[in-house]
Amino acid sequence: MIAYDTRHSPPAPLAQVTIANAMQRRRRRNAPALLDTGSDITAIPRSLTSEIQIYPIGQIRLEDVQAQTQKVLT
Repeated sequence: MIAYDTRHSPPAPLAQVTIANAMQRRRRRNAPALLDTGSDITAIPRSLTSEIQIYPIGQIRLEDVQAQTQKVLT
């Protein structure tokens, strides 16, 4: 069974994932991931992109639950 993280309100399911640079497989990091079955995209922290040296190839505009929009790198 997937563990629930009680630091979220309400508690949320987490899974351990490995994020890797496709060109340099040794550049990877294991991290907890929040499972959101209603999400439209998967996102990782910008600090992690620098750490494993992956680079953006484009950008999209996202809107949050408060109707605020911002451009993010993809």
